[in-house]
Amino acid sequence: MVIKQLRSYTGLSQSKFARYLGIPVANIQRWEQGTVNPPEYVLGLIKKVMENDGYPVDDEKMKEFNIACCETCGLIISDNLKGGKNKNKILQEYKEKYKLKNSTDEIFKIIKSVFHEKLANDKYGINNLKQVKYE
Repeated sequence: MVIKQLRSYTGLSQSKFARYLGIPVANIQRWEQGTVNPPEYVLGLIKKVMENDGYPVDDEKMKEFNIACCETCGLIISDNLKGGKNKNKILQEYKEKYKLKNSTDEIFKIIKSVFHEKLANDKYGINNLKQVKYE
């Protein structure tokens, strides 16, 4: 599950993630399915590469990133419900705040995938967002 979680922060498909890391896609698939666990040294190297590229890799950073993604997604949803068109402005602020290199389209894709995964898993109590009422 760790590999899938790490991959979700990149917004990449399994094949693109495999190319990004220079690892066969079959390994990524087996690791994500839990058929085989990656060796600890490989997991450490993956985290190091991702950390160098600015992705969150430790539990605290991941939690912070998840919460920030959900807050940003919440702002976009709220803005859309109000008929606003500030998605790109919100995404640009998020991009600058977290010093992300991705395009705003890529960031939105990442935010959506993290937001939906957290709603499904409720790992950080994000299901409470379903109860939020927007003005």
